[in-house]
Amino acid sequence: DAEGLAGKSARDDFGPGADEDAGLEARHVYLETGMALVDATVQLARLGDKEHVVDRVFWKRCLVFCHEAEQWQQLREVHEEMQRLGVENDSLTYSLVINAFEKLGDAVSALQIFEQLGVSSATSPPAGDACEGSEPETAQPSIHATPYHYCSVIVACGKAGMADRAMELFDSLKAMDG
Repeated sequence: DAEGLAGKSARDDFGPGADEDAGLEARHVYLETGMALVDATVQLARLGDKEHVVDRVFWKRCLVFCHEAEQWQQLREVHEEMQRLGVENDSLTYSLVINAFEKLGDAVSALQIFEQLGVSSATSPPAGDACEGSEPETAQPSIHATPYHYCSVIVACGKAGMADRAMELFDSLKAMDG
C-alpha cells in the first residue's frame, strides 16, 4: 500500500548502505550472543560443572568472541578460568591474551605470558642461579613466539615506558629473521 511506503526511503530496503547496516546489525547480534555464551561458560566453570564446560576449541572461541568485542578484561578472566581448569594454550591463545594485556596497559602480564613461550626475560635470573634440577617455566615448549607475539608485547612495553625492554625484544625479533 502506498501509505506504508511513503515514509520509507529507497535506502531502507535496498539503497546504498542497506547491506552495510544489515551487516552491522548482524555483527552486533553475533557479538552479543557470543558474549552471553562466554558469560555462561565462565559461570558454569566456576560452579564446577565439568559436564558443560567443553574442550580447548570452545574456550578458544570464547577468547575470540572477547577479542572481537574488545572486551579485554573479560578475555583476561576467561583465560584465568582456562588456566584454572588446565586447558592448554596454543599459539592463538597466547596471541589473544598478550594483545588483551597490551590493550589493558598491563605490560608486566603481557611479558609473563610471552615468556611462557620460552623467550627469556632480561629480568630473569641467569641459568646458573636457578634451583638445581629446575627448568624454566614454559606452558607449551612446542609453541614458539611468532612475530605477532613479539609485536604485541613490544607495543605493550612501549606504552608502559619500558623502551629498553621493547628494544631488546625488537632486536630478538630481527634476529629471528636473520
